[in-house]
This record gives sequence, structure tokens and C-alpha cells, in this order.
Amino acid sequence: MLLALAAIVGVGAPGAEFTCTPTYVWSADGPIWCSEGMQFRLNGIVARQPDGSCAIRGGCPAMDGRKARDLLIRLLQAEHTEVLPSDHVRVLGAVPLRCTWRGIIANIGSASCTALARTNLVFPTGRDLACHLIYGHAAKEWRQQSKGTLRGCAKAAYVSA
Repeated sequence: MLLALAAIVGVGAPGAEFTCTPTYVWSADGPIWCSEGMQFRLNGIVARQPDGSCAIRGGCPAMDGRKARDLLIRLLQAEHTEVLPSDHVRVLGAVPLRCTWRGIIANIGSASCTALARTNLVFPTGRDLACHLIYGHAAKEWRQQSKGTLRGCAKAAYVSA
């Protein structure tokens, strides 16, 4: 059943790896659209939407949704950004990500991601992007989804945004 739904929404099987060069971002927890054709949410976190709403009652951090999204964009180190009338942000020249499919939430794939090697990274290669958003107070761990895998992020992540 999960693999059938994965095929419908265009994601790989849980555990499958892929590369994503971000082209559009909606909020700090996603979706993130990739030039390679996929889109996904960051696994295990919840953040405010640009309009300030939260998908999980009482689950979002206090940070404004647009500020949280801006932190994600800073971490992606886009060379150029453009806010569209829909409130999506087009990002050009962002850091490529190495991601792993984790599952499907609300008909969209979720993935955990790290940066591919590149000089002068804001978040180091091998460190989970979701952890940096938790550490930066732009997102909170969604334990029902993460199953505790991000529990140490608030202490372990390093953000210089």
C-alpha cells in the first residue's frame, strides 16, 4: 500500500536516497521543490506556515512563519530568491541536498536531508537540515513522525544564520 501511494505522489520507497537542488520553498518544513522533479516535506518537524497557521495544534514554535522560512532559505544559501504572489519563494543557486525518503504525510513525501559537499556551508555536510531548523527555533520536532530521531537536535546542531 505504501509503495503504491509512493508511486502516485512521485516519491521513492522509504530509505531510498536522492539528490535535490531546491528551486521553490513554501515554509520551513516544506514542501521543497527540486530541479530533479520531486517535492517533499522535511521529515520529523513542524513549523508555522507563511500565514502563521500551524498544522498541529500547539505544535509549532513561536517564530513567525515567514521568518522561519527565511531561515531555511539562508541555510540553503540561495544565490537569488524571489517571493511569488502565491507566497512561495523561488530559490536559485541553492546548496544541493542529499536526501533519504522517510514516508508519506498528507499525500506528500517526507525526507531527511543533508548538504552535499560545498565550500563555506552555513550548515556542515552530514548534519540534518531539520536539526538546524529546530536549533534555530524555526521548527519543533514532531515526535509522532520522527519517532524520536531528532530528539538531540536542539543541543547538537550548529547554526550560524
